Amino acid sequence: MNVLWLLPDDKIIESSVPNIDQLLFMLELVDLVSIKGISYKAFQSELIVEEGRIKVSIALNRYPSRTVT
Repeated sequence: MNVLWLLPDDKIIESSVPNIDQLLFMLELVDLVSIKGISYKAFQSELIVEEGRIKVSIALNRYPSRTVT
């Protein structure tokens, strides 16, 4: 299934996952998603039906970097 990662700067990254159930389960377990070295927090997922095709979009917010002391 195709997944659309909706980044906060209005960019969209499309990827394909073999098992959407596993991806959605993993998103429940983790706090952050890292894409190209930048951490994001997933805050919304949506099922998209277009022209007989199904996709899932996952909206992401930028997560502030943490300083370890």
